Amino acid sequence: MIKTIISTLIGLIALPLSVSATGLSVSPTRLDFEIADGRQVPQTLTVMNPTADVMVFEVYPDEFEDVISANPESFTLESGGRKMIEISADAKNFHQSQSISTNLSVVGKPLAESKVNVGAGAKIPVTVNLALAKNTPANKTLLIVILS
Repeated sequence: MIKTIISTLIGLIALPLSVSATGLSVSPTRLDFEIADGRQVPQTLTVMNPTADVMVFEVYPDEFEDVISANPESFTLESGGRKMIEISADAKNFHQSQSISTNLSVVGKPLAESKVNVGAGAKIPVTVNLALAKNTPANKTLLIVILS
């Protein structure tokens, strides 16, 4: 019994007294794009650093990189800092009316190197709906009449 208590005490002393985990806060929790007539309306994503560490963040789409983009894609935030990121959906890479869904990854890690690097991440659902205008060539009916 005494051996168990002594080995438990030695184990507790050998452990660090606190473990610092990283985190992030992202708003909004979902992005929905409605694109009509090729007009692109960017949306804003706010990333916050609630930790005591300086953090490096990256923002990128999991799929459809040719359609969805973030500006800036990478940035640094001080403790308690926040950054507004412009998220755009580019209609010129669509060839017809369609809808796509993916996630926007927001990943953060501490700037300072340590023995235990713990990162944080969030997945923000993104939907892009493209509706071609009625007068675009893709939506017109072509009638060809051959007279002989």
